[in-house]
Amino acid sequence: MDNPDNSDKKKLVIDEKNRVQVVVEYTKPKNTDSRDLTLTRDLMQHGFELDTEYGAIPVTSTPDMARSLDSRGMDVVIVRGRIDRNKIKNLEAQPNVVKVWEDTAGIRPFENKDDDFIQISSVDRGLCPIPPCDCDPGTPKGTIHDVAKYLGVHEIHADGIKGQNIVVAVQDGGITAVGRPIKSKDTNDTNWPGKLIPNVIDGSTSDWGTTGVDWDWHGNMCATDVLGIAPDAKLYDLRITGDTLSSAYKNFDWAINRHKLDGTPHIITNSWGYYQKEWDPNYTTNPDHFLTRKVIEAINEGIIVLFAAGNCGGNPCADNRCGSDTGQGKSIWGANGHKQVITVAAVNKNEQYVGYSSCGPAALDPNKPDFASITHFTGFFDSDSGTSAATPIAAGVIALLKQKSPSVNQGEVKNVLMTTAKNKGGSDLKIFLGAGIIQAKAAYDKISKKTVVLTPLPPDELRNRSNGGSGPLVLNDPRSMLVKNLQTILKKLGYDLGNFGPNHDGIDGKFGNKTHAAVVEFQKTHKDINGNKLQTDGKVGKLTAEALNNSVGI
Repeated sequence: MDNPDNSDKKKLVIDEKNRVQVVVEYTKPKNTDSRDLTLTRDLMQHGFELDTEYGAIPVTSTPDMARSLDSRGMDVVIVRGRIDRNKIKNLEAQPNVVKVWEDTAGIRPFENKDDDFIQISSVDRGLCPIPPCDCDPGTPKGTIHDVAKYLGVHEIHADGIKGQNIVVAVQDGGITAVGRPIKSKDTNDTNWPGKLIPNVIDGSTSDWGTTGVDWDWHGNMCATDVLGIAPDAKLYDLRITGDTLSSAYKNFDWAINRHKLDGTPHIITNSWGYYQKEWDPNYTTNPDHFLTRKVIEAINEGIIVLFAAGNCGGNPCADNRCGSDTGQGKSIWGANGHKQVITVAAVNKNEQYVGYSSCGPAALDPNKPDFASITHFTGFFDSDSGTSAATPIAAGVIALLKQKSPSVNQGEVKNVLMTTAKNKGGSDLKIFLGAGIIQAKAAYDKISKKTVVLTPLPPDELRNRSNGGSGPLVLNDPRSMLVKNLQTILKKLGYDLGNFGPNHDGIDGKFGNKTHAAVVEFQKTHKDINGNKLQTDGKVGKLTAEALNNSVGI
């Protein structure tokens, strides 16, 4: 990269031959091994040099593409490599190539150091939405123990809930872990903190737990903050290398495969993102970007995924790296603001809004952030700061909730935290704090009282594609998270879903015959919200979704 972090230039990865690093999305027959890189020979005939160490990784297709691929017996994988930029269009024109993405290296941690932080001029201090605003990341407002006390975490610990048997993956710049051989580039660095993190048990690279210097041990900070709330949780080290989107993609794929194997990690916390739209518009504003699709695949697999909102709020302060991209509609980019992720803003423990915390609407969803968590406290550093610190605090809270209610999923835990959050300033200020400041003990009490947490089905999302939706839920539907929400509502209404799933209650995220039969029975005996008969086709579109939500009072 040859452009400074405060410039608005695209963060291209360019080698000594002036070739750019790219990710190629291409089709292959379903019955072939995705690891068979001989399938890429035709790509190399068009000037593409394959990165053989990266390998070939499956990618989730868009719904329309998935149907077309299934009919042809094909699926899609991605590979990484380098190519002359002027040859990209020719490569993309090949019949088996779906898309060529420039693999930008704009991932940055969302902490605030003094040398990256700027104050908006005093003339603009009226922009503080909930006075007084905290624009001093270098001054801690208490310790991580004070944060735990504010959240009511000690009362949860007294109930025997400390994160036991829960694994949180920290996707970041690396962790230096207890019991691992720390690299000399860390220990020889003049700023080496000399601190190792306990409870780290695995990672996405063979040298997990050995280094964190590339991001100035920001990963150690995030790990410390998780354990400050859930001290008995275990950690995975998902280290991002080269600051590239393809590195984060590979980490998510590792987590998905591990979850399929043993159900871990339960949670992935991400305190990083893109500070400016122009660092890569194809990622920052595109919900179909290959990384964003992988994030949603992880959620649909059953992993709870959190992202920091960012540090570009400008209300009335912002990180210098934001450039002109500050404030409403210009500060939450890419997967950080996708509708299905949990997006975390920041306050301090005195409930003062952190003026640089990025605000909504996000590029991918107008209803962001979801809620605020706590930053500006002494943890790993003298002051753990940014939405970077707030996000692992929230991840630690979710680890406690997940231990108490193991079947709770992304939508359910988001709903519990939002409905128990402390509202500061009313609905007009949701673009800054979302639903409000999380209250761990209140969320714990709510999840403890309920055997299930009901999450509304999204009627507009389930409209026919011709009307702007993604289509109704149908037999064998791949949208497992939505299917789980449907099954939870059907179970609440007393329908027999069999004994599938981890809790043998029929809630397994698979739209099979039992779920289909229950939907048909519901449609036979219920009307839509306008009093008209529902079509008894077993499909859950807009009208059936509204009727189901109405039947359980959500």
